Amino acid sequence: MRDAWEARQGREKERDVDVQEREASPDLAARLREAAAGIDPDELAARAAALREGREAEERHIAQEAAREQERVKELERQQEIEREAHRDRGHGIER
Repeated sequence: MRDAWEARQGREKERDVDVQEREASPDLAARLREAAAGIDPDELAARAAALREGREAEERHIAQEAAREQERVKELERQQEIEREAHRDRGHGIER
């Protein structure tokens, strides 16, 4: 009997919570509508565009730096190859 009573009490508490949640939902919706009314869509779009442009500029900068680094590596490899060729040529000249 006690178990049945406790189960019934638990269901009543759940119903009370459901009612409270339903009552809170319109309040929350009203607060969200009120907050959204204060947002200027043009200003929001401008800020989003500025953030996007900044991110794209940073990505371009990183890509340019990577390209410059690749060029430096290629130039270094060319220099090393020239030095190796010069060293080989000197070595062959001595053997003759």
